[in-house]
Amino acid sequence: MVSLNIQLDNLCQFLPQDRVQEFARMDSVSLLKCTEMAIGSDDLSQKHEELISLNSSIKKLEYTLSNIGESLRTEQQQNQRLQTDVQTFKERQELNDKINSLKGKKIWILYQNSLTDFNVLKEQENKLLKNKHEEEKVVAPLKKAVDRLEASLGKYKDQASKLRSSIVSKTSLIAKKYTSDRENADTACNEIAIEIEANQRIEQERLTRLQQLENRIRAAESELEECRREQTIDPDVVQQEIASLNRKKTEVNRQIVETNLLDEQDTASRAELLRRIENSNNELKRMEVMRVARLKFLERFFPDVFKTLRFFEKDENKAKLKGKLWEPPILHVFVDDLKYGSVAEKHIRASDLTAFYCEHKDDVYTVSDLVAKEFKARVSVIHHVCPHGFRKPKSSFSKEFMQKYHFEKVLIDLIQAPDYYMSYLVPTFKPENVPMGGASLDQLMDKIMDETDLKAFYSEEYAYFIKTSSYSGSKFSTCTHLNTPRIFTNKINENEQNKLKDAVVHAEADVKKFEAAIQLRSAGLRKLEDEKASIDTQIREIRSKADHYSKLESRVKAMNQQARNLEAEKKDLGELVNRAAQRSCARRMTQLESVEAGEKSMAVVGYEGLNQYIVKKQLSTLQSKIITKQNQYEEAKTNIVALTVNLFISHFIMCPNTSCLISVQT
Repeated sequence: MVSLNIQLDNLCQFLPQDRVQEFARMDSVSLLKCTEMAIGSDDLSQKHEELISLNSSIKKLEYTLSNIGESLRTEQQQNQRLQTDVQTFKERQELNDKINSLKGKKIWILYQNSLTDFNVLKEQENKLLKNKHEEEKVVAPLKKAVDRLEASLGKYKDQASKLRSSIVSKTSLIAKKYTSDRENADTACNEIAIEIEANQRIEQERLTRLQQLENRIRAAESELEECRREQTIDPDVVQQEIASLNRKKTEVNRQIVETNLLDEQDTASRAELLRRIENSNNELKRMEVMRVARLKFLERFFPDVFKTLRFFEKDENKAKLKGKLWEPPILHVFVDDLKYGSVAEKHIRASDLTAFYCEHKDDVYTVSDLVAKEFKARVSVIHHVCPHGFRKPKSSFSKEFMQKYHFEKVLIDLIQAPDYYMSYLVPTFKPENVPMGGASLDQLMDKIMDETDLKAFYSEEYAYFIKTSSYSGSKFSTCTHLNTPRIFTNKINENEQNKLKDAVVHAEADVKKFEAAIQLRSAGLRKLEDEKASIDTQIREIRSKADHYSKLESRVKAMNQQARNLEAEKKDLGELVNRAAQRSCARRMTQLESVEAGEKSMAVVGYEGLNQYIVKKQLSTLQSKIITKQNQYEEAKTNIVALTVNLFISHFIMCPNTSCLISVQT
């Protein structure tokens, strides 16, 4: 048996579901290894590993051999290039030796020829140097004379500049002082004239105001006398009339306050009802939006169900059925806690959520035939009748059981749906027997399998299923990851929707009642407001008459006092004009004294100007002497330059192959 590779001791087993998926995702190499391991022969697996290791070694050796051959070819090519470079260098070295030998011979020949020429030119150079020294002896005295004259010229220029600056500065100061004194005197005189005009204008204005005030006093006294003749102003009578009108006004205000208080209460109640209506309408709109989202989901993923739903929304199509056709539960079933939406989608089949439900048995075939005929499509249709007196069951687990195994909720407590749909889901999927918990359930898996009879339970991310073998009676479990919910992502209840609609209807009726009551009271409130306004008008008229008489008396007294004050403000214009004339004369005398002092200063400046003229004449004579000496100096310097050039030429002839630097100072 062994020779035929039949292993009697190799026990086969069924792989769990997750291991089977892993086996299916293997590549060809991994699949071969696992197959060899499954056969059970250790020699076969070991030989396979040795073959893999030997194959890797062969590949490494081949790669190393290829690298060594490539390096050898590179070194050989480089050696050939270096041999050519060495031969070229040797030939160049030989040519350089020949060139150096010929250069030495050429220099010796040039030296012999230049020595003869040098002796001849040396004699000429000595003659030129002698002539140059004689000319330099003539130039030196001329240079000293020019420098001495230029120094004297600088002194005279400085003296002339100082005299000119002094004359300009003094003249400018005298002019500025004269201008400043004249402007100050003019300004003072103008200010005195302006002051006189201002006093005259003030006096004229005072007289005008006094005349106007006297006219107003006469008019006010005439009006006051007329008021005394026409009516009697008795303070006691005025106070009695005002007190009677105030009592009437208080009674009217009390009635207005009571009416406004009732209006405020009704308005507040109306506003509260309107706020509730708005909130309810917003909630209903949100519910309608969630229904639209579910319809969009059906249109995208279950188009046949969506078309059938639209088909039976028409009354003529509903009339073909014997009983009521209920919409798919996906539009009416929701969960309270959205984090467990994936649990509900996992436990309740999508085919049941998207099926249509008929109360009459014959309508099952009718709906299927109509859909197939109209759209050539197939939809699920289920016959179901809600039991009489059905009630939603409660959880099957006690509080102690839930705490012991770390369960938090039961699926029946999360599902919200009308009783018709709930009467189908409860017997079909047993949600009252499906507990849910947190992430700690994974650690309690063995304990739950051993101590409970649960078939399924859930956490927020995983689904756990426990099955019992029909042969051995042993239990085993599977765990799958829950997908992200696509259906149960919102919460709504049809019963809540109907309650909200009824509440909106009742609230709108109450709002109309409050508005009618407020409208009824508004007419009486307008009458009270008109009566109050009439009383206020009478009180204002009485008080206005009394106040007018009192203000008129006070105004007459105040205007008399103003007239007395204006009389006290009268000024002596003649005295003011005399004082102003004296001040103006004093200013003009000060200006005259300043002009006389300026005249004396200008005489002194004129004498200094005469000295400046003498210095200018001396400066002109000195400049003519400097020009004559400079001409003699330039002529001698030109002769020296000519001799220097001849000397440079003789040097260049004697030394044609060397550099000669001649420095000439001027």
